[in-house]
Amino acid sequence: MISFAVLSRDDNPKVLLINDVDVAVMLGICRSTVWAWLDQEELPEPLRFGKVRTGDQERSARTLWRKADIELFAECESMAEFRRRKRQ
Repeated sequence: MISFAVLSRDDNPKVLLINDVDVAVMLGICRSTVWAWLDQEELPEPLRFGKVRTGDQERSARTLWRKADIELFAECESMAEFRRRKRQ
C-alpha cells in the first residue's frame, strides 16, 4: 500500500513582507517616491536580501518591507511618531 502525505495550504496566507510596489499602493504614492523617502530616511528601513554586483557596484538583490511597519507608518503623521510608537 502506498500512502502520500498531503500538506494543506492556506488559501489566504498572511503576508509578512511586501515589495516597493505594495508599499506604494498602501501609502497611495508612486514607486519612485518610496525610494526617495527611503533615501531621505522618511520611510521605515527595509530588509535587504542577497547581493548583486553590477560593474564595480554592489546592491541588494531583493528589498522587502515588513507589512506591519508600513501599516503603522501609514497611521503616523511623521517618522518620529513612527519610531516612538514602534519602540512601545
